[in-house]
Amino acid sequence: MGLLSRFSDAWLALTGKDEVKVTLRPSAEAPQPRNRTRAVARAGNGGLESIITTKLPSSKLDWAKEAGDLGLNSIIAIGLDWYIRNLNVGKLVIQRNVQDTKSDKFELIDTHPLLNLLRNPSPGVPANTFYGWITQDLKLQGNAYARKVRKGGRRSEVVYLQFLPCDMVTPKGEPELIVKEYIYMVDGVQYDIASEDIIHWRYLRDPMDIRVGRSTIASVLKEVAADNQSSTVSYSLLKNNAMPSLMVGPASGDMMVEIMEEDARVLKKRLQEDFCGDNAGGIAVSTAPYSISRMSMSPAELSLDELRRKPEERIASALGLNCMVLGLGAGLERNTYSNYAEARRAAWEDGMVPLQEQLCAQITMAMIPEYTDLQEDDIVAFDNTEVPALQEDESLRVSRATTLYAAGIIDKAEARKMIGEVARTEDEGINSQTGVGVEASAIPAEAPPEPAVQPEPPTTPPTPQPEQKATEVELEEVKAEGYKPTSGMQSAARRALQWKKEGKSGGTLIGLTRANQLVNGESLSESTVLRMYSFFSRHEVDKQATGFNSGQDGFPSNGRVAWDLWGGDAGASWSKKIRDRIMKEREGK
Repeated sequence: MGLLSRFSDAWLALTGKDEVKVTLRPSAEAPQPRNRTRAVARAGNGGLESIITTKLPSSKLDWAKEAGDLGLNSIIAIGLDWYIRNLNVGKLVIQRNVQDTKSDKFELIDTHPLLNLLRNPSPGVPANTFYGWITQDLKLQGNAYARKVRKGGRRSEVVYLQFLPCDMVTPKGEPELIVKEYIYMVDGVQYDIASEDIIHWRYLRDPMDIRVGRSTIASVLKEVAADNQSSTVSYSLLKNNAMPSLMVGPASGDMMVEIMEEDARVLKKRLQEDFCGDNAGGIAVSTAPYSISRMSMSPAELSLDELRRKPEERIASALGLNCMVLGLGAGLERNTYSNYAEARRAAWEDGMVPLQEQLCAQITMAMIPEYTDLQEDDIVAFDNTEVPALQEDESLRVSRATTLYAAGIIDKAEARKMIGEVARTEDEGINSQTGVGVEASAIPAEAPPEPAVQPEPPTTPPTPQPEQKATEVELEEVKAEGYKPTSGMQSAARRALQWKKEGKSGGTLIGLTRANQLVNGESLSESTVLRMYSFFSRHEVDKQATGFNSGQDGFPSNGRVAWDLWGGDAGASWSKKIRDRIMKEREGK
C-alpha cells in the first residue's frame, strides 16, 4: 500500500490532476516533500511552473537542462558556502530611529522576543542552516519563502518559522501585485496558506509574473554549462593519461590493406593497455606498418585554464562576489596580502551587506507588525560593527578623526566615537577653537567657551600632545559656565519622569537623560541649549495631536511626554530666548 501511495503521489505531482486541496491551519506545520526538489527545473515536484527562463538570447537550447543542478556547480557552491559561513558574523538587532540625537542615527535594541525568534527561527534546525536554505533559494532562483507558524488561530503569536522550498510555492490567483494566498504543493497535495503567514523574499522580477522574482544566475546559465563541460573534459583527459584522441590505420602507401573488425578491436585494446592507466608511458611494438593520426588538441592547446576563467568571473559576479575572495584561479593570479584584504571588504560591501539588507527589509515588513510594543519605524538589521573585514585600519581611523576635529567639521563627541572612546554628553557641540594641527593619534582639548567679554587670545599656540595610541588618550574635560534651568522646566521634567514610572510611552533615552539633568538643576552647555531649541522647533507640531493637553482623550500623548522630558513650554521659551542671544552674539563677532 505504501509503494502504491508513492506511485499515486508521483503521478499527481507530474500531472497536476485531481489534487487534494487543504487549507493549512495557522498552528499546523506544513509537511516537507518526500521527493527531492531541484534548483533548476521546468517544474518542481509539486507541478508548479519554473520561475527561471531557460531560453537564453540567441539560443534555442534549454539552458536549465544544460546547466543541470546549479547547486552542484563548483563556482556557485563555493560562492554559496561563503555567504552561509559569513552571514551570521553580523548580529541581528532592532534599529530604532532617534531623531533628536546628533551623534547617533539609531538606538540599537539587542534584546527582544522578535530577536529571540529570528536567532532561533525553527525547532531542530540551526539558525545558520535555516538562513543558508533561504540564501540558497534567493540567490539561485530569486525567491525564498518562510511560513509563520502560530500558537493558535489567525493573528495569534508567531512561535517559529518554517522553511518552504521555493519551487513548491507559488502565488495564488491571476498575476497581480497583491497576493491574498500562496499555494504550497507537496506530493500531490495542495495547501492554501494565507499571505500574512508567508514571508516572501524576492529579487528582481520574473517577466511572466511580477509577483515573483528572478535571480541574476539565470543570465549566466551558459557560463555554468561551459564550466561544467570544461570540468568534464579535464577529467576525461586525465583519466586517459591526458592524451588527445588518436586514430590508428594502415600506413601511408598501404591503402589497399583492409583491417578486419576483430583485428581493430585487438589493436585498440593493446594500445589502451600499453598507454593508459597504470601503463601510461609504456612501449608498444607493432608487427605491421600503421599510421597514427591525432584527432583532437592536447590539453595545452585546449587552454582549459583560459576556458574556465571567464565562467569563474561572470558567475562570481552574478553572485555579487569576486574571484579572489572565493579562492578561484581568476582571482589568485593577482592575489597579494593587501589586495586580498580589499577583496574581502569588497565582498562584504557588494555582496553580503546587500543580502543582509534584503533579508532584513522583508523581515521588517512581515514581523514588526506582529509585536505591539515595537514602533512603526523600527527596523530589523544586522549590526556589522564587529565584522573584521569591515573594520577600518586603526591608524587611518585616528588620523581621519584628528583631521576632521582639527578642521572643526566634527565635535569632540564624534571624535571620541571615531577613535573608540565613549562619547560624553558634555562633549557634544564642542569644536576645535584653535585650528592648530595635532600629533598623530592625539585629539587635543580645546579652550573653554568664550565668556560674554572675550579675553585677548593667547600669543603662543598650545603645545601638541605627545604621540600615543588612541585608546590610551584621555581627552580633557571642558569646564564652562553653563545655563541653569528654571523652576518651570524642572516641574515639567519631574512630571514627565513620573509618567514614565507609571509606564507611559513617549520620549527616548536622550530625553530621559535631559529630564534628569533638569530635575537635578545641572548647568547646561551652549550646545545642549541649542539642541533643546532644535527639539522644540521640530516637535511643535505634536501639540496639535489629541491627548497633548489635559482633559483630552489619551492624555498624556507620546508627544506630550517627550515634550515635558525636555522641559515643557517653559523649556521651549527659555531655549528660544537663549538661542536668539547666542545667534546675536555670533553675528556681532
